[in-house]
Amino acid sequence: MKAFFFLFLFTCSSVLAKADVFVSGFLILSSGDTVLCQIKIAGKKKVTSYTVIVAQSYAGEERIYKAKDKEVLQYGFQYMGQNYVYRLVEPGKNYETGFFRLIDNGKKYKLYVHYLTDVINGVTSTLPHYAIFKPNGEYVDLTTHVLGNWKKNLRTILSDKPEALQELETINRKEIEAFVKKLNQAE
Repeated sequence: MKAFFFLFLFTCSSVLAKADVFVSGFLILSSGDTVLCQIKIAGKKKVTSYTVIVAQSYAGEERIYKAKDKEVLQYGFQYMGQNYVYRLVEPGKNYETGFFRLIDNGKKYKLYVHYLTDVINGVTSTLPHYAIFKPNGEYVDLTTHVLGNWKKNLRTILSDKPEALQELETINRKEIEAFVKKLNQAE
């Protein structure tokens, strides 16, 4: 009887582990329209990721949006009490267009991140790739690998802030988040 119980429990947990998980969310389309929907964040088949959004209308109609098509500019949802907001970013020719997650929602700058994982000579490393937006929509992406151009790009977006440019020279790539948060808190 114990063996049957454990087999039953294992079967139930296996089925639940593969169940589709939808959460209430929104899409902001390139037309400017906001659409309330369910966003698929886990499941057996295609789920929402860096380059794809799997959305379902409340009527049950499922639709897949690809970042490269630029139909969705932003999307978000709440899961387990935490808000998740993502924005379309076109990092340039070396990186694929995709959705970066909002990590600092300041009035002066909005900071987004996507974590890139790479394997070089058998060593796996994961580094943040940032995008910083001004309120007017202008933005730059900040690659933080050793040969990244993050300081150059940050200088571009901060060109009208001499104090910030001066402080920028003293920070390293691991301090980007704290630096942007400090800029947002300043006067």
